[in-house]
Amino acid sequence: MKKTIPQVAIALAFCWSAPSHANLLVNGGFEDGVYSSTIDGGTNNSVPDGWTPGAGYDTLGNYNGVGTGHPHSGLYQLGLGNDPGYPIASLSQGFTTVAGARYTASFYICNIWPTGYFRILINSSVQVTIVGNRDLTSFTVTYANGQSLSVHQQDRLGYKGVSFQFTGSGADTITLEAVNDDQSYLIDDISIDLTADQARTVRRPNGTIRPGLLQGMKH
Repeated sequence: MKKTIPQVAIALAFCWSAPSHANLLVNGGFEDGVYSSTIDGGTNNSVPDGWTPGAGYDTLGNYNGVGTGHPHSGLYQLGLGNDPGYPIASLSQGFTTVAGARYTASFYICNIWPTGYFRILINSSVQVTIVGNRDLTSFTVTYANGQSLSVHQQDRLGYKGVSFQFTGSGADTITLEAVNDDQSYLIDDISIDLTADQARTVRRPNGTIRPGLLQGMKH
């Protein structure tokens, strides 16, 4: 069972700007309130607005929820990650894209331990997986194409930015999943936007849009 609750913040935001950026995700920074959910006998009173929990998110004896302990920006972050043996903790959200257009998803994460994993799926397909290394000074990011990257973390509670690209289908779903035996991952500032090379050419069904370049990650 988890003994302490540092909270991991992950934020993926799709940003269209015409003239200003707007996140394609609702409540990607976890600042917009929470609601209660009960699934299979478990109740969680801290589900972020705009997101849909899986059964594992509501499982008793684990900590998943929005908190104020260690945000990357703003006042709140998301803590996610059930102990092994429990249903996987998950949150999902549907969003609208332009079919065939390329998008960049970015988020911030910290409190990465070597006893589980955090991953993001688009339409049930794993796009990125993060696993802490045993020395606690680095973690490994593995992408959908099999490529891996080792990232140094001098401070386990220092946020690191991670991003990946995918192709929109028109109506897409993002899912966050986590298993962690020690403490919850902390996730914040999830954003999704068109890739920079397509930002001036993509058309929406209701006309042409001209988003700006990819929104920079906050520091």
